[in-house]
Amino acid sequence: MLRPPEPICECALPHILKLHGEPHIAVPASAVGLSPEWADALPLLLAGRDVAVYGYSGRDGDVWRPLVTGLDGAISTNWFTLPDREEALRTVLSDEISSGRVFVHAAEDPAPMLEAWASAQGIKAGPDDPIPPGQASGTVALLTPRMWALIPLLASRPVEVTRMDDRAFEELVAVLLAEQGYDVLLTQRSKDGGVDVQARRWDPTLGNLNYLVQCKRHTTSNKVGVAPVRELFGLVSAGQVTGGLVVTSGFFTKGAKAFQDSVRNRLTLHDYNTLQSWLKASKP
Repeated sequence: MLRPPEPICECALPHILKLHGEPHIAVPASAVGLSPEWADALPLLLAGRDVAVYGYSGRDGDVWRPLVTGLDGAISTNWFTLPDREEALRTVLSDEISSGRVFVHAAEDPAPMLEAWASAQGIKAGPDDPIPPGQASGTVALLTPRMWALIPLLASRPVEVTRMDDRAFEELVAVLLAEQGYDVLLTQRSKDGGVDVQARRWDPTLGNLNYLVQCKRHTTSNKVGVAPVRELFGLVSAGQVTGGLVVTSGFFTKGAKAFQDSVRNRLTLHDYNTLQSWLKASKP
């Protein structure tokens, strides 16, 4: 079972807590405009789910229409905001509130209410996965993106993979490995020790297969050097595992390839071209 460290319920369906900008990318709050593709994808992320939305401001205008459209397909929506935003939010959501499709909650610190909602939904959030604080500045992004729904878009526009935030990229790799029959576990961000994903599978001939996976999100013009490849090989050698994989949205240097060639039975490198193949073969 895929177990991202972000809040996730026992049925393994992610609940969306915060959105601004493109669903899989951490972008500055001042960024404007969802692409038509992402506007079409957003309702898929919300359909058939109990949804919590955290925060509201005029900067959310770029996602407002697809967001409200998506909420039409949600099972229920609880919207958490600050008192000074409540009136404006209730005005723009008047129809949705009147119909009982959206419930608005306001408090000086909405996080405890959101946490209570998450607990009632059976969502477990660890100490390294806090509910996001008020987003007056900095960057925000959609938490727990439903990679299963986004894979078709990424398959048609694979360059989008290079623009992902690092954690979303790790989640994508985990999903793609899960599609290949592996039981995957995403490690906690602050405690990964150089391992982002663990992938296990039972093979009737070879027995238990256990791989350590390191993910490197880069642009296609950037190359992963030999250092992280050596680092992962050290972890593979020290542990009782089958082997290791380094997966990047970019490419590898000659030095990294040469080192991998010397330990090819224990370590595999997968680059942008491999990701393209995985995405095209994926059937979410």
